[in-house]
Amino acid sequence: MQNLSRMNGMTDLTEKLRKSCYVDNCVTSLPDYNALHLFMEKATEVFAGAKFELRVWEYTDPDLEGPSCTAVLGMSCDKKEDTLAVDNLSVEKDGLITRRTILSVTQRVLDPIGFICPVSLCPKLLLQQCWALKGE
Repeated sequence: MQNLSRMNGMTDLTEKLRKSCYVDNCVTSLPDYNALHLFMEKATEVFAGAKFELRVWEYTDPDLEGPSCTAVLGMSCDKKEDTLAVDNLSVEKDGLITRRTILSVTQRVLDPIGFICPVSLCPKLLLQQCWALKGE
């Protein structure tokens, strides 16, 4: 992990931003609150230069008061416990489960870093087998 206190220029910061942005979320890890505040300040400057306004910052905090869960990349992030959870992969359908149902379940969560790959791989393999059987 890159230490932001070593950032002598904007190159390291922009590279970290480039690797951490997914759609409209920036998800990254920082070593401490000082690095967090430096990152927030510098990232705001970089995005302001491109006419983007950064407005919402979320980070983990064990002393957090009030609601602690927020959505990040289709997952639930508990900011107090510093955990990620996937809670919408269940099938809530009575009766026949179709290929469309399986496809819908596998595509509910954006997973650009492969976080839930061990869980989402099985339904995808099942879907692949269903398509292969339909062709025979």
